[in-house]
Amino acid sequence: IRSSVPLGGISTGSVELRGDGSLHEWTIANQSPGGSAKIQEFPDAFFAARCNGRVRTLQTKPKHAGGVPIQSMRYSGSYPVSRLELLDGELLGGDVDSMAMYAFSTFKVNDMAASARPAVAFSLIVDGGQKDANVDFMFNLPVSIEVDQVRAGTPLPGQPTTSIASSAACLQACAASPGCLSWTYLR
Repeated sequence: IRSSVPLGGISTGSVELRGDGSLHEWTIANQSPGGSAKIQEFPDAFFAARCNGRVRTLQTKPKHAGGVPIQSMRYSGSYPVSRLELLDGELLGGDVDSMAMYAFSTFKVNDMAASARPAVAFSLIVDGGQKDANVDFMFNLPVSIEVDQVRAGTPLPGQPTTSIASSAACLQACAASPGCLSWTYLR
């Protein structure tokens, strides 16, 4: 699947959980879809599940080292929810009947403030089985995930540019200027 449901609050940025289990189209760092390139993928951001000691990365083709892929998944989604049914007989091992991962965005009909929360909730639903199963669910999202990432570009004609010493000072300068619609801090 080359696209999927955008996850995230309205106007807060988003990320897509694709049918292969990868996270794509990140627009969470002050980038609008119309104003700059989206960051396609971060290989070190991934989900994993363990069922009675059997571990799988919840991707059909993991890009990080050491990830054992899941055999297959079935995707379905409609805003504000994405669902991945995990289809892997070895992972389930007869201990559970089924597993599905869900991603939920905040959305409340007729309530923009509640729908604009910058959050996504992820859950793993495990159904049935004849015996007890020990199941763990993990989301790996490294701190400073945007290592060596830059939105290169040129300022619009007539727009001010400023040299600033830190990203915090850059954010403060942009917040203090009513004409500042976005900012990029380059070290």
